[in-house]
Amino acid sequence: MVVITHGQGDHSGRHLHSAEYLAGIGFEVCAADLRGHGKSGGRRGHVDNFDEYLADTRRVIERARGESPQVKTFLLGHSLGGLIALDYAEKMNGNISGVIATSPLLRLKMKVQPWKVALGRMLSSLTPTLSMKTGLDPNLLSHDQQVVRNYIDDPLVHGVASTRFYTELLRATDQTLRGGNKLTLPCLVMVGSGDGIVDPSATRDFFGTIASSDKTLKVYEGLYHEVLNEPEKDGILREISAWISARV
Repeated sequence: MVVITHGQGDHSGRHLHSAEYLAGIGFEVCAADLRGHGKSGGRRGHVDNFDEYLADTRRVIERARGESPQVKTFLLGHSLGGLIALDYAEKMNGNISGVIATSPLLRLKMKVQPWKVALGRMLSSLTPTLSMKTGLDPNLLSHDQQVVRNYIDDPLVHGVASTRFYTELLRATDQTLRGGNKLTLPCLVMVGSGDGIVDPSATRDFFGTIASSDKTLKVYEGLYHEVLNEPEKDGILREISAWISARV
């Protein structure tokens, strides 16, 4: 079974191609919208505590496994979902057999204006639900212009983040980057060297700290942030399915 976790401002429906591909070759697939995203409840782009994402992920996994308790489960996370997946694997790894992270949000590469950083830190405690635009450029997602247009036109996509989300994100990235020695599960990490949203070098540096003896890093030359929405996506999905199959 593969449980998919999406990125910030995103929703699980944008990963339908990946889900259909994996289901079509025999995997069970489960995905849910994070709180504050897609069709789930909650203020858009807000979380009180990053650990709520981990608890939600555990509930999704347990619910999915309830129908097939003997099936090995792999957590596949993209961007923010990749950070959640890695954090989960470091802290709450008892009910998964491996983790796949694509373009994990370990450090932003896109520039955040200094006044936004200062304001976010200052207001996180005073007005934690205050939202600001993320400033994400959709053209940095994929070379496929249809993917970009679909993202722009998608009513379930949002481009905001709360001040508390921002400071919780900083806390989570710091903890995850320092917690690589706790990640002992089989681990597959995939990044595009042309990613302009998250920093590929942070992912490469973190990969070197992962304690697992079964870890693989794939760097795709020139690919943008959403490696599973690039024109090369089917080849990458074949690599993911082969990696999982080798471990079941």
